[in-house]
Amino acid sequence: MALYGIFDIKMRMLLIDELKQIMGFDKGYRLIGTKTEKKKYIGNAVEVNMSRVMCEALIIKLYETGIFKISA
Repeated sequence: MALYGIFDIKMRMLLIDELKQIMGFDKGYRLIGTKTEKKKYIGNAVEVNMSRVMCEALIIKLYETGIFKISA
């Protein structure tokens, strides 16, 4: 960075708790492992709201195509 005249980019890495919040984990959710492992777990996770929306869309499509039928 010094090669380009940049000595301080005034940015910081997000903390584990901040990353968990962004991904939609509950406040009390605990990850076990080193700091690096925790970041890896969070990075490999699917944001919970996106998972819900995708599942809802899949179910709607399955009903529309007649694969699933609503029984009374």
